[in-house]
Amino acid sequence: MLVVSDGDLSPEPRLIARLFGAGYLLGTNSATLESGGDFLRRMLGLFLQRSNADVLIRIDPDTLLHRNFFMLPTGICVFGTLQRYGCRLSVQGGLVGFTREAAERIYNLPPTTWARMNKPSFNWGKFIPEIYKQCASTRRVGTDWIIAFSAREAKISLQEFSEVRCCWKVPPPCVRSFAATHPHKDRKE
Repeated sequence: MLVVSDGDLSPEPRLIARLFGAGYLLGTNSATLESGGDFLRRMLGLFLQRSNADVLIRIDPDTLLHRNFFMLPTGICVFGTLQRYGCRLSVQGGLVGFTREAAERIYNLPPTTWARMNKPSFNWGKFIPEIYKQCASTRRVGTDWIIAFSAREAKISLQEFSEVRCCWKVPPPCVRSFAATHPHKDRKE
């Protein structure tokens, strides 16, 4: 396990790493609008270079883990709670999983594809203008949509993962029936 802090100098990420016996890496904020897919490429690179695990699971700090997973998806996929915006599909942030094969395919996308992720208004952002406007106002990339864009480019399916329930802004009901839920910004559980 590796805890990666995107430039956050607060002590919490280090304490979490220590508590779970995980490695810790203080990085830079690579989720800015100008950085495009840099956060994803860095995350996948760290996974592929430092781990021989079959699955990468990215979780946000406000995701709660309630129990172990009973199973994990196999094959070539990106998985989590699917969300739809118009005709576009992505995995809702909070918890996003990648099988090793999916991580390899996305990581090995051509440099021109990675460069296109740095131009959101011409690529991932043009299909979801309201989300792009929000990203532009905060100067933060739409991580859910970058991951979906990269999966589409690599011809990888997005799969619903029934062990997880992630929502946007409001915690899901019946949280204990899932292995992981998101978000929980105001709750200490």
